[in-house]
Amino acid sequence: MLCFKKTKNVFKRSSKNAVKLNHFYHPAELIQALNEFVENYNNNRYHEALNNLTLADVYYERSDKILKQRTIIKQTLSDFLQESAQFSLKIYRTAKNKAIHYSDRGLQYCSEYYQLLY
Repeated sequence: MLCFKKTKNVFKRSSKNAVKLNHFYHPAELIQALNEFVENYNNNRYHEALNNLTLADVYYERSDKILKQRTIIKQTLSDFLQESAQFSLKIYRTAKNKAIHYSDRGLQYCSEYYQLLY
């Protein structure tokens, strides 16, 4: 069983809650539930105290690789969002300029029509 000092109290509290909230009618059911809990706690649950990594990632020294991948993904996403924001701004400015142009032409047509009437 993996259990680091930083997450030990959380493990105790969580496992206690998992046992107390369920009814077990045979000791084998309790053992199976505890094994499933430990498996989930070590391999699937991300721990904030461990930089949002699982215990298995830290134990098997995969943390550096995972953190590097996260920074690459964050940078790629940031670049993409920046480019899309600039693109959206260009579209907005183009649409705004065309709208101003069309509204000016509309005013011109209205004034010409007004002059024809009077």
